[in-house]
Amino acid sequence: MNSDTSKRVQLQGVLDKTASWAGISADGSLIVELYDFSAEAARCFGNDVAFLLVISTEAKGEMLTRLTTGQLLP
Repeated sequence: MNSDTSKRVQLQGVLDKTASWAGISADGSLIVELYDFSAEAARCFGNDVAFLLVISTEAKGEMLTRLTTGQLLP
């Protein structure tokens, strides 16, 4: 993730014992991070669980169009 903290924000309204962040990387990609610190995550995986979703700069426009129009992927 880009070290410019003004391009990274913590998301609100996530599940209990989780943390989420969204940011823009140096190349313009959207990065969404989810961390799960729950007992279930520790029991199943031995520690916290992290999930990263990276959407390239080129794909952001199509993703927004599909989300706002309800289109499914081909």
